[in-house]
Amino acid sequence: MYSIDMVNNVSYNRYTLPDEAFVTLAENAIEWEKRRLGSDTLSEGFIRGGKAGSSEGDWSMLAEKALGMEDDYAAYARERSPADESIPTEAARSAITAFLLTGEKTELPEYEVGKLAVNELIWLGAAERVRGGEYAEYLEALEARQNADGSFGMRGDADPDLTAMSLIVLPAHSPAADRAAESLSEMWQNGEIDSCEAAAWCIIGLCAADISPNNSAEFSAENGCRPLDLLTQVFLTDSGGFSHKAHGAEDSSEALPTEQALLALAAMAEYNAGGGGLFDDVYVKTDIYTQSGLAGEDFDETDRRFAEEISPTAAANETLLRLGERAELFGAEEDVRRLLADKLTESGRQLAEVERLNAETRAELYPPDEVSVFALGRLIKHDRAAARLSSEDRALLLAQEELDRRERTLIAEVGITAALTAAAGTLIIVRKRKRTDERGH
Repeated sequence: MYSIDMVNNVSYNRYTLPDEAFVTLAENAIEWEKRRLGSDTLSEGFIRGGKAGSSEGDWSMLAEKALGMEDDYAAYARERSPADESIPTEAARSAITAFLLTGEKTELPEYEVGKLAVNELIWLGAAERVRGGEYAEYLEALEARQNADGSFGMRGDADPDLTAMSLIVLPAHSPAADRAAESLSEMWQNGEIDSCEAAAWCIIGLCAADISPNNSAEFSAENGCRPLDLLTQVFLTDSGGFSHKAHGAEDSSEALPTEQALLALAAMAEYNAGGGGLFDDVYVKTDIYTQSGLAGEDFDETDRRFAEEISPTAAANETLLRLGERAELFGAEEDVRRLLADKLTESGRQLAEVERLNAETRAELYPPDEVSVFALGRLIKHDRAAARLSSEDRALLLAQEELDRRERTLIAEVGITAALTAAAGTLIIVRKRKRTDERGH
């Protein structure tokens, strides 16, 4: 399991996503889905597996279509199983899928609005909105269920997923949408968005609310971490899919988190193509292979703050490299790029000193517990050099704590201190005489 502390820690934490990396991220997730289905295309895999019309089939196909990827969407639409209309969310998803894949407007059943749950109001409203239908009744009922803090939940609780989902129905910049976004921001800053699906819906909802998920101060933690960073650094696995909470293992990818992550990428591309939200009535079909600025990345105020405040230590070398890369990719001001270049140069010097001391440790002072009294002079010299480093860089030194402890033990041994003091005094006298002789005095 991972720790959500990555949102609230102090180290700069951003995953740079230029267009080429965006495309690779989406393609890898689609390829993971294909492997899972054992098929060359998603449509074929879902049809053959009897899952055309299922939630996983519909979400995956919607994401693939919105990203501008090729597939037989017409065949998938033809083979879809009818929705269970007794479940409002199923009927809504089916109507959305039919419209976005083929342009077909199917009739939605009539439901008693007062008896609908919050999630049902959201999805029925989204189904009508994306198709240009009338959804005022659903919207009014949804706004009446909004909590005092702006959030939404099934039973009056504050649920991150539902609060984010509400933004696909609430009109952007309306009072209700602003309050929901503010509540979602508080959840983000408090580390309450703690699953792949919640991070994905946070991105989808923000795009619908006309809030950039990558360049909004309200959704950038103190260390710069954004919902995108959580999605890509915590939930993206080695196999290209996404996991609910586990991180990195080849076999930890799961269908639902991967589908939701793909929808988030599609929403991001849609928003940055000039459209609205993924389920908006101004839906724009994007093409990730020709469009630029897919993630809407920028060198923003958080990046500038770190560029100015970060110390050029060896420990900060990787961060400075990433900041420099972002500065070049996204067009930071010349003075910022120059500042980063200067800091990177100094950081490189500090890194070289750390590497030199580590090489010395490997060659002469390792393993620490086997260092003899004859190495005490080298230990003291090593320690003096290490003391000139920052505390962050000292943490990069091999076995530094063990070496310090061994040094103290050796000095404390009976008779060693006196003997070394006398030897050191003799050495100083010899060095002074030598310098005097060299000067001719």
